[in-house]
Amino acid sequence: RNDPTCSPSIVGTTNGLAVAYCAAGATLATLVRVDSTFAVTTLSASVKPQISADDAGKFVFAIDATSHAVVHRMSGDPPWAVDTDAIAGLITPDGTYVAWIKASTTGAPSGDVFMDRLSGAPASTRLSTDAKAVHLFTPKAHSNHLFYATNYDTTRFASDLGAVTFDRSTPGRVVSTDPASALYGDAVTADEKVAMFFTNLGSGDGDLWTLDLTSAGSARKALATAVWWAFSPRDELVIYNDNWVGGGTSSEGTADIRILDLRTSTGPRLVAAHAENNFWITPDGTSFVYATNDVSTIPGIYIARLF
Repeated sequence: RNDPTCSPSIVGTTNGLAVAYCAAGATLATLVRVDSTFAVTTLSASVKPQISADDAGKFVFAIDATSHAVVHRMSGDPPWAVDTDAIAGLITPDGTYVAWIKASTTGAPSGDVFMDRLSGAPASTRLSTDAKAVHLFTPKAHSNHLFYATNYDTTRFASDLGAVTFDRSTPGRVVSTDPASALYGDAVTADEKVAMFFTNLGSGDGDLWTLDLTSAGSARKALATAVWWAFSPRDELVIYNDNWVGGGTSSEGTADIRILDLRTSTGPRLVAAHAENNFWITPDGTSFVYATNDVSTIPGIYIARLF
């Protein structure tokens, strides 16, 4: 049931589903695990409906009725009370970290970003110090960077962007001060050196920018306009699709797919013109799959090598 006061959440994992569902008129949800046999196990009877889980389905993050951040174990073992006064939080996809925003004072709408490892003795670490975070963006698996917002538009999914590192190897960094920025695809290159973000948002597309995260004085660089999304399968190789226009067989739009190595001065290489805007990187990161109905080629589904 979708209710503006308590919208349900479903997170799929390799170990079943984590589901937070709401009774009619409720403001809090019941958190359950649904296994491969569709057996349902209740993990908590009263949580905020926004939840997060790792890909393997070992852990589920939730905030309870008293604003305690709690990591529930899908195995049914006792939960771990992480912290108090939590605003938001997540489990990283690889199940390494739990991250959360702790309100600067009880009831405050913003706070600092904290993290802890999901293995070993509990030892929370503060990652940000401006006490302004309101939203966290789920990083890709094994990423050392965590992006957060100090303002967040829940209708456009747009915000400013800050970045911190789990290992605290570099200080926190302002990535974009534009309150209408977004992350479409990967937020950082595979080598963790360059941030990728969007501004000038349209109907799902935007202008793609990069920022060198290894240098405190680096400037933001415009990469392309009218881009649907961007990924980095290895090193600083970026695959993106620009010149997006609405329409296409998928009813979303078409765009030109290009590959660019940010480490070189060579310009982007056009791979496919007027392809359907959704393309996918293969699990091994060596190729990508796309579809096209462009009249200049044979319509169909293609797989192309990235390198």
